Amino acid sequence: MEQWLVAGTVVYFLTIMTPATILFFRIGFMQYLGPRDTLPEPGKAHARAIKADANSRENFPIFIGLGILALIVPEAHMEQALLGTQMYVLARIAYVPIYLAGIPFLRSAAYMVGWIGLILMGLAVI
Repeated sequence: MEQWLVAGTVVYFLTIMTPATILFFRIGFMQYLGPRDTLPEPGKAHARAIKADANSRENFPIFIGLGILALIVPEAHMEQALLGTQMYVLARIAYVPIYLAGIPFLRSAAYMVGWIGLILMGLAVI
């Protein structure tokens, strides 16, 4: 379980770094180091990365909170919590590239698999 929580944290970190990485390659090293008072309008990939980042910032606290609860609640159903954790992490690994590629149906499917994982995690601790 702990390894999957760490993996989810790594996926979260990579997701929140994606918009900055895209911006870095778009505006260059020197402008990136500056105050960035004026930036170009985001391109499609950058705009999608920003949206995926925002989505991850909304979902990650729920994931990590439920994961910690599963570890500390003695009556938690660990097999179910582990399955939910795995579903969430694997769905998030798929979600960002699918979102960046602009594939709407698959993006929604990956998102829903992740949410089902969160629901399983939540049910495991009640």
